[in-house]
This record gives sequence, structure tokens and C-alpha cells, in this order.
Amino acid sequence: MKECRTCRQLFAGDDLRFCRFDGSPLTDATPPDEGTTILFPSGYLNEQFKHFEELRSRNESGKLYE
Repeated sequence: MKECRTCRQLFAGDDLRFCRFDGSPLTDATPPDEGTTILFPSGYLNEQFKHFEELRSRNESGKLYE
């Protein structure tokens, strides 16, 4: 598995050498240790939750999937 150190995207396989999104060189991805803490940008999870709630409420009223 390869990782772009610029955009943090992961790519399966070892055949790619450059990121498909930004062209940066890829490095071998190291799996996180079991005790690794993942840090998200401030407010990221709150925004994701709000988006999920919006989609869920639209789905209940029948507007999202017509």
C-alpha cells in the first residue's frame, strides 16, 4: 500500500509512484499502531454529523430518494 504525504490518500498496490490527485511522490504506507490516535481537523466530526443528520431527515420525508 502507498500513501501520499501531501493529501494523505491511500492507494492499493505497489505499482503507483505518484499521487493521482496532486502528483506528489508516494511512499510506503505504514499501518498505524493499535494505540494510534487519529486527529481530525477542528469541527470535522461535527460537520460530518450535521451532514448525516440532514441526509437522514431528507430520507425520512421522502425528498432524498424519489
